[in-house]
Amino acid sequence: MGYGQALEEAWSSIKGFKGEGRFKVTLLSQTYIIDTGTKSVFLESTNAPAKEYTSIIILHYLARSLSPEKLPAPSGEWIDFNQLRGAESYYPTYRKRTIERLINKYGSGKGDIKRIIKVLDGVDIMIKISRADEEFSADAAILYDRSVERIFCVEDIVVLTEIVVHTL
Repeated sequence: MGYGQALEEAWSSIKGFKGEGRFKVTLLSQTYIIDTGTKSVFLESTNAPAKEYTSIIILHYLARSLSPEKLPAPSGEWIDFNQLRGAESYYPTYRKRTIERLINKYGSGKGDIKRIIKVLDGVDIMIKISRADEEFSADAAILYDRSVERIFCVEDIVVLTEIVVHTL
């Protein structure tokens, strides 16, 4: 499915929820305005339109937050991508676009890195990078709170993680 069709489906997912109009969602410290009347998602600070894939993620998140079930509370259980339901078929693409980029960018140098990044309200990602040394090559891991599965599908998690990795 192309981004155009996925974007239309994402807009449909928020139709009918209470409070249609304008919403704000903060993604990686940048506030986006979602205008349901004009079907637009744009950065509050610059009025620049969001990229289609970013809009889809934001709309899926907004739909979940507006749903009667609301957003799940973080579970406190960190899981690897491979522990997500349905992740197997996405793993090669996921690894290339996220893990390998982290290794290439941060794998050399001294000391390991471990950071928790607030992606959206209630959605954190933990990034761990083990830098190369005399014995081992560099490696990286990206962990998610188990509750992420109740907010996003695996494909959305891949795209969301790519957004995070590209901003680092």
